[in-house]
Amino acid sequence: MMNELLWAGGTAAGIAILGRLGTSIVAANSITSVVRQLAMVFAFGLANTAAVMVGKEIGKKRFSYSRNLCKETFYFTLSFQV
Repeated sequence: MMNELLWAGGTAAGIAILGRLGTSIVAANSITSVVRQLAMVFAFGLANTAAVMVGKEIGKKRFSYSRNLCKETFYFTLSFQV
């Protein structure tokens, strides 16, 4: 409960600060928020895909291939972060 209260207070404070900085700052924040959300959708999709692929290989008892798949997906996602 305290976590949610502090989170809500921080969000309200951030919005109040942004509102005082002007309309161009509010617009820029809105655009970056949308871009961040789109990137998060891509990242969560990639993570879920990797989890399913690795889980399938573990279910088939192909542990060495699943380790390699883990490494490949790790480096693949790392390349998108850079």
